[in-house]
Amino acid sequence: MAGAGFCRLIFSLSTLALTWGWRCSVEQDVCDVWLTIEHRATMMDTSTLVIIKDGLLFPFDAVNFTIDNSIPKEKVITADGYQEPRLVIAVNGSFPAPTLEVYEHQTVRVHVRNNMASETTSLHFHGMFQRGTPWMDGAGMVTQCPILPGQSFTYQFTAEPAGTNWYHSHMGGQMTMGLAGPFIVHPRPGSGRSYDGDVVLMVQDWNHEWKAAMSFLKMQYGMYVGGRKVSASRNLSGAKYSNFYFQSGLINGRGRFHDASNNTHNGAPLEIFNVSPGGRYRFRVIHSGSVYPFKISVDGHQLTVVASDSHDIEHVLADAVIVTPGERYDFEVNATRDVDNYWIRAESLEVRHPSLPFILHLPLTFSLVDGLGKV
Repeated sequence: MAGAGFCRLIFSLSTLALTWGWRCSVEQDVCDVWLTIEHRATMMDTSTLVIIKDGLLFPFDAVNFTIDNSIPKEKVITADGYQEPRLVIAVNGSFPAPTLEVYEHQTVRVHVRNNMASETTSLHFHGMFQRGTPWMDGAGMVTQCPILPGQSFTYQFTAEPAGTNWYHSHMGGQMTMGLAGPFIVHPRPGSGRSYDGDVVLMVQDWNHEWKAAMSFLKMQYGMYVGGRKVSASRNLSGAKYSNFYFQSGLINGRGRFHDASNNTHNGAPLEIFNVSPGGRYRFRVIHSGSVYPFKISVDGHQLTVVASDSHDIEHVLADAVIVTPGERYDFEVNATRDVDNYWIRAESLEVRHPSLPFILHLPLTFSLVDGLGKV
């Protein structure tokens, strides 16, 4: 069997809201968004290296490992918690890029500033029709000249169709370094189903390469570890997937690196989603990874699949959905079970060796909490 990844859902009496992102008002005809693209490093708090202790983050030279002396996880791009810092691309300081939320038929203007020192870039708004604005599709060297370091560019287009979309770089392998984020187009009020909360779940495969170009070269010519060639990965039927190598999986930029030799993980902090008992929640799953599909499920809950690639579908009741890179699925979860913690699982369908499953753990949690704060 393939390895499993996890997240936890928490049921609470608080209102669930996205804590990172940019949401335009429904009253606006024109929605302006400003994005700054720059390089950052994982496991760093500004200029201080961060270590993990009992699931919390501390400065590398800490001697007092109490929660009061810990660093909030929101201040650190942890990725999978691998100790050596890894180069990533952040947008407005966020990894993955912040969620942008607009309304259908709004004119969207996205002002992009490239603060990377030596790389050009562009942004593609995946799922947008771009009717009448094909030159705004964001494919560098195709529909536009790339945005040079230190330069800016403004994308302007009409937000359609409504649904779960995303935006990402269309230059080289920058998407694998984190230059991707959710782009949610809400229907106009009164034209869609109502929910008690909206949950964005962006999943991706992840490795520890410093540069995306090196990952690409290894995918082309072969991956070697300790002087030995790593065989191509395969799916459950034995068919070849790719030479692309990854060590972990991330959900909303967080995961845990597992050491397959002793089946332990580093305890990196994870995402937690809070939901209220009796509520109905829409989960927007976006696969921003490179190669490998994931099977998404929620412990103890069935999923009502309501949309695929930003288009509504006839509702389907399922135990899990399988999502491949670039795909989006929306499903509903009804929080009708007992107050408790429930894991969201993102299970890899990739097998590193025909006789040995490749273990991928994506801890992220969906928990139920009652008014007394039980977790």
